Amino acid sequence: MTSSGWRCVFRLGPRALVVGLVAAVVLARPASVAGALAAAWRVPWVVGLVLPLFLLWNHAGVLGWRTLWTAVHGASKPSLWRLTAARMGAAAVNMVLPTGGVGGEVIRVAASGASRETLAGSAVVVVLDDAASTLAVLLLVAVSGAVLAFMSADGPAWTAVASALLLLVGILLWGAPAVLARVARWKWIERRVPRLTDVLRDAGRRRALIGRALRRSTGWHVVERVLTCVEIWVAAVALGLAFGPLDALVAGGLMTGASLLFFFVPGQLGAAEGAMAAAFAVLGFPPETGLAVALLRRGRQVVTSVLGLVLLAAVPRWRSGRAVASEAG
Repeated sequence: MTSSGWRCVFRLGPRALVVGLVAAVVLARPASVAGALAAAWRVPWVVGLVLPLFLLWNHAGVLGWRTLWTAVHGASKPSLWRLTAARMGAAAVNMVLPTGGVGGEVIRVAASGASRETLAGSAVVVVLDDAASTLAVLLLVAVSGAVLAFMSADGPAWTAVASALLLLVGILLWGAPAVLARVARWKWIERRVPRLTDVLRDAGRRRALIGRALRRSTGWHVVERVLTCVEIWVAAVALGLAFGPLDALVAGGLMTGASLLFFFVPGQLGAAEGAMAAAFAVLGFPPETGLAVALLRRGRQVVTSVLGLVLLAAVPRWRSGRAVASEAG
């Protein structure tokens, strides 16, 4: 296949998968989809109710990102406002564009870097922040598996999954800085992006500091993931379900795990809904209630995506305003 053919596959593949997933859900159980839509329509106020929760967990994610900045750059950190705008704008882009999550990360790198000289360091920070976020997801899935080990008949299988994930997280948490030091020795990176090589070598020399920052950042992202479980709990209770905190933890773990697997699907459309319905079924609730919760979360995502794009558009103006102010001073 030619290079243009591969580009076409990568461009259209995620879109086709989204259409296929959504069509499969709708065609398999049309009555369940209609029931979920009706249930979500009865409690639209939940979208507004969980917005403060979103701002809280987004702030926790921003703090996790900012924690890594000083460890890598050894310089003053970007403002919380700029990182918040960049993070929300990046999430909005990942929601609507089939870029496999890369488009949003590019925006984070560009919006957080104070200048061209800091872009390479910003890229390293974003990669480390993505690693910390992934580790937090794996921890949540592991805890969900441990809870299911006591709640379901497949206890040994879930225990094995939870143990394997906890072992993997432990290895990555303490081994990631050493990986940075090894990557810095790759000659092809030095030839193509010498500035990035300098950043990686400097980070390798401070890998103990970066390791501690990575663990703190993972902690902030764990807080973020737990708050997303609270959102699921609020939506489920609003629908009239006898839904407990452990149920929300399991549903959140399975949903975020599925989102991690289908990261290349824009907004995990179809995958997140299917995972939520399956999680509710595992917990003994009707699948359509899980789908209703997923639809309410989609409503909140639409609102926050619009807000994110507005904030992202304001970043350049805010920067230029600061530059003018500094010149005037």
